[in-house]
Amino acid sequence: MFKERHVVHFWAYRTIDAFCAALSEEEENGAGAKVDAAEPASGRRGGDDDHPAPPRMRGDAWKSAGVDLDWVKTLIKEKEFQGAVTQLEKVLEKDPHDCEALVWMGAAQAYTQNSLVAARYYRRFVNSCPADKRFKAVRNILEAVEKAR
Repeated sequence: MFKERHVVHFWAYRTIDAFCAALSEEEENGAGAKVDAAEPASGRRGGDDDHPAPPRMRGDAWKSAGVDLDWVKTLIKEKEFQGAVTQLEKVLEKDPHDCEALVWMGAAQAYTQNSLVAARYYRRFVNSCPADKRFKAVRNILEAVEKAR
């Protein structure tokens, strides 16, 4: 049991640090809202073959939930994980497939030593966001967690 918790704790810290660094770099490079290319034109987003759904801009769920990504990152950096989880739940209530919210929720849950819940959010990320640049890293983390169980 201790070994499993130690492994989960280690990858959680590596994950958060990596995401914080990647997001900070993205902000410094001036990256704005991006189209979520992972979503199909038809299916769960409400399009069909004749009338495809328009591309979804990252941040729509965040805006409608009244949640700021920078605030969530600040909460996580200050180890206010429950506050971050509460904010992320609001976003995921608006859009259960929001890639940004799923990856941060997995990381926040991992920090709270809730590896089963973290794995669930990481799995949702892997299933919903195959075109995301963090896909391989999150998939590797998910595989490591599943091996540790």
